[in-house]
Amino acid sequence: METVENLSLEERRKIIYQEIKKVHQELGKGKVKFGSVDKFLEELDK
Repeated sequence: METVENLSLEERRKIIYQEIKKVHQELGKGKVKFGSVDKFLEELDK
């Protein structure tokens, strides 16, 4: 896996765009949960 420092600015932009697109898709499907840090840690313990 390449480190961010080794990527060109254009490559970094593409990765960020892809990640944002993925998050938008997950939001649209209701896959994103909102809550407190405590609730997040509880989910990790499951």
